[in-house]
Amino acid sequence: MYSRSLQRSLALAACVTVSGEFAARVHRQQQQQQEESDHPYHLQHHVLLHLPSSTASSLSTTASAPSLASFFLSSPSPAFCSATAIPEYHQVPLPPTDASDTQAVISRMRKYLAAPSLDDVGKFKKEKAGVKIYTVKEGSIPDPGEGGTKTGLPVARIGEAVIKAPLDQVATLWWVFNGRILWDKANTLASEVVEEYGKNCRLVYIKGAPKPMISSRDFVFVSHKIPASDVGGRVGSQAFLQTNAATALPENSGAVRGNINSVVLLDSLDAYTTRVRYVCEIGPNGWLPNLAVEAAADDLPGVLGVMKAHLESAAASA
Repeated sequence: MYSRSLQRSLALAACVTVSGEFAARVHRQQQQQQEESDHPYHLQHHVLLHLPSSTASSLSTTASAPSLASFFLSSPSPAFCSATAIPEYHQVPLPPTDASDTQAVISRMRKYLAAPSLDDVGKFKKEKAGVKIYTVKEGSIPDPGEGGTKTGLPVARIGEAVIKAPLDQVATLWWVFNGRILWDKANTLASEVVEEYGKNCRLVYIKGAPKPMISSRDFVFVSHKIPASDVGGRVGSQAFLQTNAATALPENSGAVRGNINSVVLLDSLDAYTTRVRYVCEIGPNGWLPNLAVEAAADDLPGVLGVMKAHLESAAASA
């Protein structure tokens, strides 16, 4: 069972999506209006949900082109579209390179996720908030194979944490990106699922809070649920892959658009304990001193510490 705190967070996160039942009602109302006016009905667009804040929303059925003001949209689920014979529509198409990007990131990152000990593949840097943070021995993640080239992003980190929470709770907290701003307010200014491509793939926009020497960075990526075995996980483990999609959405004038690839692997140690291993590579873009780049890279696996504090404090107060 989820703790009461986690249930509240997920309930709030659910408020920023349109349920199939509600979307169906809107669809029926539109159909009736069209039939009453004796015009042939055809669905021009799916229902769009604009998100001015985490607690307020306004419903729009207009069919406008993507813009910063209409980034954060919620389409009917693929299952709903199939059941009602409505074509699944995507205002932002899945990047055409997604399949090749997915395989490339898995190929580069697998050895860091499958390693019995991170000391074998990384250089320990520090521990913060229960997260062990490592740099990659090669500096950036090379392609596998002898004399592998470096086709990935320039700065890499590995993080590992043990969280006193069931694996399913940790997985849900990671996957529900709309809820991230609720439990990581210190580091997150915006976190939204922009599009869903089936039940295991979604386009995500995240805007980070500015830090000393670092203006706000934002990221766009495709997040996938993948078989844990693809990255060396055991039976019962779960894995999530994030591939860079920086050009999929217009840039936000209030942030510098960065690039990111990452994989999260969750292993159950027992019924109430989960080991999380996170491998990421970034290109923060914009001009930054090297010290700031290193600090920004350290912050990425630091999200595991925020997850750990949130879930463990929720369990303690349950």
